[in-house]
Amino acid sequence: MIKHLKRILSLATILSAQSCSEDELLATSRANAEAIARTTFAKRFNLHPQFVPVVYSHDRGHYTSVIYYSNKCYRLYMHGDVVMSKSSIPILPKGTQKVISVIMDYPNLAFNESMDLWEQAQQSINDDHYEFAQQSGFDPIVQFKNINVLVDPDEINDKSPNFISSYVRSLGYTDSDYDIIALIDLNFDDPAGGFAVPGEGFVNIGWFYNESVAKSLNQEILKGVAFAIYHHEIGHLWGWEHEWSDAIVSTFITDPSLFGWTDLDGDGVPEIIDSNPYGL
Repeated sequence: MIKHLKRILSLATILSAQSCSEDELLATSRANAEAIARTTFAKRFNLHPQFVPVVYSHDRGHYTSVIYYSNKCYRLYMHGDVVMSKSSIPILPKGTQKVISVIMDYPNLAFNESMDLWEQAQQSINDDHYEFAQQSGFDPIVQFKNINVLVDPDEINDKSPNFISSYVRSLGYTDSDYDIIALIDLNFDDPAGGFAVPGEGFVNIGWFYNESVAKSLNQEILKGVAFAIYHHEIGHLWGWEHEWSDAIVSTFITDPSLFGWTDLDGDGVPEIIDSNPYGL
C-alpha cells in the first residue's frame, strides 16, 4: 500500500512538472516567435518594429505576424525556424469604406422583397466594428457606407471585375462613389463560393449554403452573406489570407491585432491609424 502511494505521488510530481514545462514551452515559443518576427521584418523588409502581433494558428501549426506600414501589408508565417514572408499593397483596413453591392435579383429568390433585412445585415457588420472598438476604448476603426443596386440577371452576361465596373459606371456612378464593388450572385441553381480580386477592389459571393438550408432569404441567411462579404472577402482585399492565424474574437475572420486594430505599443492608438505604428 505504501509502495503504491509512493508511485502515485511520484506520478503526480512528474505530471506537475510536465504541466509546468508545457506552460514554459508555450511562453518560450511565443517569445521566440516575437524575436524571429522582429529579426525577419528587419532582414527582409528593412523594418524595425519594437512591438509585433504574434498569433498562433492551432489549425495550421504556425505563428502569424502582420504589420501594416506605409500603405503596405507585410506578413510572416513562422513554423519553428522556417519563416515564409510576403508583402502586398492592399486596401487598408481602416476608415469609411464605400461599398456598392450589385445584387442579381433572381425571380425565385425575390431579393427585392428582402432589402430591409439585407440593410439590417449590412448594419450588423458596422455594429461588429463599433462594439469591438468601444470595448477597446477606441472610436470605430472601420465603417462601411453602402449603396445597393438591384439588377436583372439577364443584364449581366459577364461577371468579371472589368465588366461589372463598366456596368456600374453605366448606371451613373463614378469611381469616387465607391471603393469596393461586391457582386452578390445568389443563384441557388448554380451554387458557388466567393472570391476577391485584390488590386481591383472587387469581391463576388455566390450561393454557398448546403442543401439542408431552405432556398429562400431570411435574416440568418442574409447575415451569413454579409459576414462572407464584409468580414471574409473584403478581408482578402485588406491583405488577409487563409493562412493567417485563427480568430480569438470570433466576430472577425482573424485576430484583430493582425489587422492593426489593437494598441500594441501602449500609446493609446490602434496600430493601423498610428503615425508611429508598432514602435517603428
